[in-house]
Amino acid sequence: MAARINQKNQQKRLEIEQGVHQFSTATLAVAQIVGSFQKDWVDSEKGVVSVKPDPELSLELNGFLIVPRLHQNIIITANSAPSSNEVSFRLELSNQKEQVYFHSNEFGIDQLNRPLDLAKVPWQVMTELDDSVVQNHQPWQNIGSFDALVIRFFGTDMVHLQQITILQSEAKSFDGNIFQTCKVRTFACFNNNAKNNLELKWNYAKGMSLVIYEQMASIEPLWWLIFSALTTCLIVTYRTVARINMVGLIVLVYVSIAVLQQNWLVLYLEWVKWMLLFVVLLLLWHYREAFFKTQGKALSVYLVSFGLALLLVLVTQKTPDFLAGLPGYFIWALVQQMILGPIFTDFFKVNSKASNVEIALLVGVLFSAIHAPNHTLMAATLLGGFVWSYVWLKYRNVYANAFSHAVLALTFYAVMPPQWLGSARIGVFF
Repeated sequence: MAARINQKNQQKRLEIEQGVHQFSTATLAVAQIVGSFQKDWVDSEKGVVSVKPDPELSLELNGFLIVPRLHQNIIITANSAPSSNEVSFRLELSNQKEQVYFHSNEFGIDQLNRPLDLAKVPWQVMTELDDSVVQNHQPWQNIGSFDALVIRFFGTDMVHLQQITILQSEAKSFDGNIFQTCKVRTFACFNNNAKNNLELKWNYAKGMSLVIYEQMASIEPLWWLIFSALTTCLIVTYRTVARINMVGLIVLVYVSIAVLQQNWLVLYLEWVKWMLLFVVLLLLWHYREAFFKTQGKALSVYLVSFGLALLLVLVTQKTPDFLAGLPGYFIWALVQQMILGPIFTDFFKVNSKASNVEIALLVGVLFSAIHAPNHTLMAATLLGGFVWSYVWLKYRNVYANAFSHAVLALTFYAVMPPQWLGSARIGVFF
């Protein structure tokens, strides 16, 4: 992980030194538009064409930050657009992390196909996506960096856009003032979540400041993964009957972890989602008996889980509005608990001589490992995987485990400070 981040940051340093920091869509495609806005557009031979009146477009910036000092011009290239004086468009920029939104005045359609000077635009600053919450007007140079761009058209049924380019007006020199995480905060050397949190804070505060991480080990991350997998396999062979099956399942888990770290996963994510859904549905169908047969009501699981969540809310003084997502998250938790209980835990129970505690510990370790490299989430899932596996062996009630998983996970996400958790992402998405 450290090696990959170092390589990424060194490349970013080179780009900054060369003054290469502008954004362009090349030929615009629907795939480059944020999902909720895609319904307004269809692909054409040279760009995208609107299919609804007053179309709106939000670009996928893919981590690119618009920094006022570096970017002062935008060019919206249109193949065709109505010439009526009643047709106009507006730009909206936002900082999603800080939940602050900015919008320009409306421009005439004649401002397309030419550089639009953002520094000459009076920007209205809002704290919500609601025009009634306007705070004041701010000059371009006095507002922070942006990570989202929306273009809204008014008074037209058809716009044909070809390209959107955010020009770099000034090269950013590299002055050597680099934050080195391990020297600023020692704790960040040992916690990937703390690293990510510091990087985000500094980037937003400084506008694309560079963060360099010191590599903690000379061994490539892949070798750490292989050593860990081999160690796990060697340990379980001393307690197993069907050694090949056990080792095969563990190898499968570690192969899955390795896949989650690959950059190509991002490129083919949509295909992977459908394949994963198909595999999950097959597994749920094969182990469907667990939905209908339970050995115990497991009331203690419900009570302890709810009580622990309530205690965390009271101690941290959080409002429990996050529990509104419980019904939806319960479905996702149910899928995970089917994999933890009927699939993994029962497999180890049948194919090993291990005790229930040893089986639960092994399941907890594998469940934790799949959440790499999110250290905080790995620690939480190690404990959760152990407890839920043990509870499954005792009560065989997948619904109780799913409820416990859902309510505790939502509470955990709400009460954990950002420097500890930051996000629930895993693998290459972390």
